[in-house]
Amino acid sequence: MSEIFFHDTHLHMDLFKDMSSIMKKIENQKSYTIAMTNLPELYKKYSKKFSNFKYIRFALGFHPELITKYSYQINLFDEEIKNARYVGEIGLDKGKNINDYEKQQELFEHIINECEKTGEKIISIHSRNSVTDILKIIKKDFNCKVIMHWFSGNIDELNLCIKRDFYFSINPKMLNTKKGRMIIEKIPINRMLIESDAPLATESNVYDFLFMKEIIEYIAKIKRIDCNKINNIFRNNFKNLLS
Repeated sequence: MSEIFFHDTHLHMDLFKDMSSIMKKIENQKSYTIAMTNLPELYKKYSKKFSNFKYIRFALGFHPELITKYSYQINLFDEEIKNARYVGEIGLDKGKNINDYEKQQELFEHIINECEKTGEKIISIHSRNSVTDILKIIKKDFNCKVIMHWFSGNIDELNLCIKRDFYFSINPKMLNTKKGRMIIEKIPINRMLIESDAPLATESNVYDFLFMKEIIEYIAKIKRIDCNKINNIFRNNFKNLLS
């Protein structure tokens, strides 16, 4: 394979123990990275502190599971969204604890409306057991680009997202489950992006770039396309995402 196009569309930079060394490593590798935040106050802090980095961009986030405790930060989100290009991690989570699910829906709808006002955002969405509800909130003429992070919905929901021209970020954990592999096989290659969801998904404070090669080789195998062509497709997908 020729030189890999390094990119990571969903990484939690601030959850690494040695955040600064990870950032330097990513910059040295020239790996285009979208760093998620889980709260508006964190986005405000890091986006200003690290605004001089070339390959790393922080996303304005408000994780759905944090709405009850941090609802007071909605106003800060509204202030920061005016100048933020990247948004995430946001979404819905109908997991084991769904006592605050109604509040999650209210927050998500509010965020989507705020994104709609300014448009041209790139949004990474968390959708555990909630894809149908997310599709009800995001209208078909939504003027922002959507990345479904670690998609785990059913095939009907997947097809609806594909029809809406959403992107899908794929991580190594998806390669290791039957459902994950089934989903990957059905995603059009021109809607695929790479993510690590590190350090959460990797369960490690070490960050390397081998997972990108692993994903490229897997996609090349199941799509029966040369690795170099898959690599170029990922490069074009990322460029189209930003355009």
